[in-house]
Amino acid sequence: MKARRAIDIRRIDDALNWARQSDPSLDENDYIGGYQALLSLFTKLDLSNSLDARAGAYAVYGWMPTILKQWKEPNILPLLEFVRELKENKERQRALTALSEHKRILLSVNGSTVGTSKFLHFVAPDIFPIWDSRIALVFDLSHRVNDPDIYLQYCEAIHSRLEGEKIDWPNAIQKAWSEGKASQVRNLELCLFAYGKNKAKERKQGED
Repeated sequence: MKARRAIDIRRIDDALNWARQSDPSLDENDYIGGYQALLSLFTKLDLSNSLDARAGAYAVYGWMPTILKQWKEPNILPLLEFVRELKENKERQRALTALSEHKRILLSVNGSTVGTSKFLHFVAPDIFPIWDSRIALVFDLSHRVNDPDIYLQYCEAIHSRLEGEKIDWPNAIQKAWSEGKASQVRNLELCLFAYGKNKAKERKQGED
């Protein structure tokens, strides 16, 4: 019997529906501006070079509420090899299949699937969505936020939804598109992030 998948794709539409109705600000604290700066930085880095890759990882963690504490060269080398091959062939299914065959890569940056997902996103923003605790909350998977298998399911769900029924995007996302700010992968993830942030706020208010 096939194992039940932990990522429920219907939660993505829940996030989209909420974002359309709420039309939240998706650029709090210069979030989109910081994103654009990191995209620009990653185009300039030589990620075959460990020092440049380390600089990219520190930059990504400068965008997070924690800091980069671990950079272990033996753990990083498989990531750098994966990135080198990815730059030569950015075919999505090939990249995701290769990643699923070498899941430990998803713990390369700071021993964190969250940190590694952000690093990979800036390498290939059309392939790898960002994953973090707010998005995990949307899927009721906060307890598995650092699980590579969950991230790979999340990647599949994001692409499946983008290839499915046409999306009626929130106004804030349509505006970002008109300004050429992000990929569809990023825009869908941003709706999930905003929805998860709202869920966390509601949960906290319920506990007070």
